[in-house]
Amino acid sequence: MISTAKPDNAKETFDIFDRAAAEVGKDPTILEKIAKPKISYSEDYGKAVSSCEFWRSSLIENVFDLDISDPIKLQEKAKQEVSDDKLKQSIQIVTKIDDLIKPIACQIIGDHTEYSSYASTSDMISFPKSLLMRMMEGLNENEVEKLSKHIAKNEFKDLILLLTGEYSLKSYLDTVEAWLRISNFQYSYNVDKENNHRLVIQHDMGKRWSLYFEKLFSHAFHSLNLAGNRLQWEITDNIVAFTIQE
Repeated sequence: MISTAKPDNAKETFDIFDRAAAEVGKDPTILEKIAKPKISYSEDYGKAVSSCEFWRSSLIENVFDLDISDPIKLQEKAKQEVSDDKLKQSIQIVTKIDDLIKPIACQIIGDHTEYSSYASTSDMISFPKSLLMRMMEGLNENEVEKLSKHIAKNEFKDLILLLTGEYSLKSYLDTVEAWLRISNFQYSYNVDKENNHRLVIQHDMGKRWSLYFEKLFSHAFHSLNLAGNRLQWEITDNIVAFTIQE
């Protein structure tokens, strides 16, 4: 499947595709999926909007069922039936380079996390470490926290339930350890006699990634009602470490 959509809508489209494939007995993990982001950029907002005109006809209801082969007539119909607001909502319209990069960066970083978890899933691909670092540097701290919250809530929890059948501190940390091995991060993980879990991750990817990991784990501990369980953090630009009691 090849989908054209705003960057933040691509995953929703893939989820619908996966559910439909599963309903007819097909394995969605072996079906190829490609998302082509619909983005219009110009420092002049009016020009950015004008560049979207090409896509207006694609928004006609049941467009593929129409008996119209003339592109001029199709575009005329689109101008009558598709409002400017609907057109704008369907495309990422940006006037600043930062606004162009951020939605794609969030998608890539999110997919990288999912890729590390679902290593065999065909619609996830690996990205160079340097690219992921540059992408994360383009996000501010609030955006990093929102991204980590989304991943903790919508990706990791589902994965843990799928793999272990339960959502607990042990199953969470076992899954994180497996993910770290797949990602080739340097780490150490141990549990002492008092059930204190100690995890140290050396990611060597900079301050923003340290913040991302800290918030990712914090959201998980909060969802497990463990946020107050003698949780201790040690964080540098390239290392994230915590100790938590079960």
